[in-house]
Amino acid sequence: NVSMVIPGNFHDKQLMLAAHNDTETIGNLSTWTVDPLGGEIKDGKIWGRGACDDKYGIAAAWFLIRLFKEEGIVLPYDLVFTAYCDEEKGGGNGTLAACIKYPSDDIVNLDCKNLEIWAAGSGGGCLTGTISTLEPVDSCEDLLKGLNVYTQVMDCFRKRRHNELIAFTRFAESIIPDTAVRFQHIDIGGALSLNRANAGLCFYTSRSENEIRDELDQMSSELNEKLNPLGMKFEGFEMTTRFFRFAQTADENSTLEILKNSIRKVSGEKRDGIGSCLSDLPLFIIHGSPRAFCFGAGRDFGVYGGAHQPDEFIE
Repeated sequence: NVSMVIPGNFHDKQLMLAAHNDTETIGNLSTWTVDPLGGEIKDGKIWGRGACDDKYGIAAAWFLIRLFKEEGIVLPYDLVFTAYCDEEKGGGNGTLAACIKYPSDDIVNLDCKNLEIWAAGSGGGCLTGTISTLEPVDSCEDLLKGLNVYTQVMDCFRKRRHNELIAFTRFAESIIPDTAVRFQHIDIGGALSLNRANAGLCFYTSRSENEIRDELDQMSSELNEKLNPLGMKFEGFEMTTRFFRFAQTADENSTLEILKNSIRKVSGEKRDGIGSCLSDLPLFIIHGSPRAFCFGAGRDFGVYGGAHQPDEFIE
């Protein structure tokens, strides 16, 4: 982490601005039309890996701090800015370190999109399920049938996640319940493993880790009952990130109300706090301040040049 503290006139309150400095990997270089590490500026945009997730947040905070200095503005409270690490792969250690070293009354995490306000963070994580044949094979074709069984079981898992999240007002007003399970990779066969296939996904939930693990155990049994007659078995689920805990921002939040009023004054738009995808927000809420929330100008995963996509950019 890289952090700085700007003392205010009084020291009875501390506000933290935060943005993460790590990025998703570059991936397949051939899918990029710009240098992913070039920081090229064209068409009113900055292009490159991390531009909108989340280095724009670091830049925005730095411009703000520079403005305070140039204008001689001294805040009535101490301001902390933390560029934290270990977010993209789900570690969370950078956030924990920031919360422990700089206890703050209010935290604004500048890791968000479309000028939304995130006032709740989903639980969940990423996992991979593996299917294999009971006997050696010379073709992985049958594994396609096994993957079809797997996706049907995971569709039921998705519906349960949707139904539980839609019950929370902040999530009901977001797209999160409808994207409660997102497949990230499907791998089948290969020169040395024709008899194995695996499929990885991320999921959102309000349930505890123990509840989800019990559910995954039951699903493993169900999958084996359906796969065994097809000459296959289910080897189990493996979590590939930490388990994210579900958390919501406190309803009584004066800083959040100030932000809502500011957005309304500047743009005329009414913004309310909604639920988020997997992020470090729950860690900020649980270990930092119950008044933590996210706000920012990043871009969706599912748009050209959005977060984690080739040709990532920010306007």
